[in-house]
Amino acid sequence: NGPANRLQEFFCRPRVTPTAEERLTDRQAVVTVVSPPAADKGVLNVRKPTCMIVTGAAGNLGRATAARLAGEGINLVCVDRTAEALNTMVQTLPASAKVLTFAGADLGNPAVAQAMVEAATDSFGGVDALINTVGGFATGPVNGDALDQWDLMMNLNARVALVTSIAVLPTMQAA
Repeated sequence: NGPANRLQEFFCRPRVTPTAEERLTDRQAVVTVVSPPAADKGVLNVRKPTCMIVTGAAGNLGRATAARLAGEGINLVCVDRTAEALNTMVQTLPASAKVLTFAGADLGNPAVAQAMVEAATDSFGGVDALINTVGGFATGPVNGDALDQWDLMMNLNARVALVTSIAVLPTMQAA
């Protein structure tokens, strides 16, 4: 029962492939929601998700993801830094879509991320998935501004994903 045996047990476990109905797919993103195996049956209990948070929702990947999920009837919490772009994106969703929007939210701030999760829970009864599509890229010369540019990219691409994951995880685990 040493580390090698535990690794072998982990990597040799049988994998269960969800059916087409259990997968929500997009050309660029795949989200699969599965519950833990039922203790008495050894099968997966799969339920349709009720609420998903999409960060960077007005960007290309976020917009495509939100459109696909809204088409599946999933309640959405759409977050983006730009209110105008976010409102434009929401207008493209089906009229039946239930969408809670957060524009201009600094998701690198734990209090803001927690408020977003609380609003999602209040509106839709919980959160089933977090889809972090927020991010960006900037280039420039290696000079006095390089550290500021580095910090901006790390905050936008890494910190936001970590902070939002920390905020939503307890809600998702409680579901």
